[in-house]
Amino acid sequence: MSLQSLPELKAEVMRLANLIDASDAYYIPNFGGYRHGGDDEYCVELTEGDYHYFYIERGQKRTEVRTHDLDELFYHIFQPLTHALASQVAQQHRIPNQDFRRLLFQKQEELMAVLSPQWAERTAKGHDKILQSHPYNDMQ
Repeated sequence: MSLQSLPELKAEVMRLANLIDASDAYYIPNFGGYRHGGDDEYCVELTEGDYHYFYIERGQKRTEVRTHDLDELFYHIFQPLTHALASQVAQQHRIPNQDFRRLLFQKQEELMAVLSPQWAERTAKGHDKILQSHPYNDMQ
């Protein structure tokens, strides 16, 4: 199986981002290079027959995923993007004495569902795992 080119990847990411009104979002990665000199950036490169997705902060890679699976790549690209969008919504519509994460998690799962029901399910499972260790606290 051959990998899609960086321009093809970017076009598909932008198509998906438009579905959730995020085409100008900061978290859309750079494709094949840095925009800001490698500080606080998400990037996608093609390396050794894999897609290489990473986040770099202060010159250090903080998140790194290598995969040949396009669906896996897109899931990782849209996780931080939908989290940021959901966080904005949760902040704008905050309910007193309600854990901020209730709306944040709900909105992120909704955004992911627009892109892929499987991504939404995977995101919900991740949220459930967080809540097992750190349950909602509605009396903050």
